[in-house]
Amino acid sequence: SYGVAEGGFYNAEPNGLKAGVTTGAHSTDSTYNGLYSLARGTFPATATGSNYSADVRFVPFTPLQAWCADYFTSTELNNPALESTVWGNLADPDADGVSNLLEYALGGDPLVTSGTDIPVCALNSDTPPKLTLTFLRARADLTYLVQASSDLAIWTDLATNPGAVSPTVPVTVTDTPPPDAAKRFVRLRITGP
Repeated sequence: SYGVAEGGFYNAEPNGLKAGVTTGAHSTDSTYNGLYSLARGTFPATATGSNYSADVRFVPFTPLQAWCADYFTSTELNNPALESTVWGNLADPDADGVSNLLEYALGGDPLVTSGTDIPVCALNSDTPPKLTLTFLRARADLTYLVQASSDLAIWTDLATNPGAVSPTVPVTVTDTPPPDAAKRFVRLRITGP
């Protein structure tokens, strides 16, 4: 076996990395070239032949980890001191008030202040008007919960995972308030991995 002391990116160039995958009775061999991400850990490996080949097994990134690897460098991701300010779920590296987890959930770019990726609350044209909340449900691995309240203390669920998952087509949820509601609030709660 071999160890990967630090997670990060490893280059399989110039000759490529040949990997054999066996699951039950099925076996495949492939050669991979380019830059690949590996997590920290110990992995089994077997050497064969004069040119050395290894059977390498590792757990692929979760969708959120893959998204982070798209936006942040391996140096940043391997530095725990940067978790709270650069790459962590609650970090906000572009200082736009939207955390990385929300940027991920809403299809945003954590490094660009855009304002287009935040939910929009509006009144529709019904009589009487109703509150609507429009947002992108960009990820299938998260739970999107739209809630409403008349007092900011007691929240009622309006919809869980509404609409289809899409990085480009917004979802709109409409609140139908009780007839005696003098005030009304809506919010989006996102939970996940």
